[in-house]
Amino acid sequence: MTARTSGGSIQAAMTTQPQSECSLRTSGGKIILTLNPDVAVDLEAKASGGRISTDFTVEPVIQRKTPKNRLEGRINGGGPTLKLRTSGGNIHLQKTAN
Repeated sequence: MTARTSGGSIQAAMTTQPQSECSLRTSGGKIILTLNPDVAVDLEAKASGGRISTDFTVEPVIQRKTPKNRLEGRINGGGPTLKLRTSGGNIHLQKTAN
């Protein structure tokens, strides 16, 4: 999955385990990504002008204090890289409702 926009938000859902790197990038909006609870990825998220929130437990790769606009680590043990970038909004990772 790859999505880019320079003037709006991105809202997407990942219902199956990705087999390769995924990337969502926007310059002027937020990113809301819904994931199945068992999806396993290596998360790299950065929100230059906002904050990052998640419903998932993220296991940090490096133990350090991270700012609220950056989050890196493994979800469900890790897997393909999931890159999320926004310059003008927030990022939210949410679990699908069962």
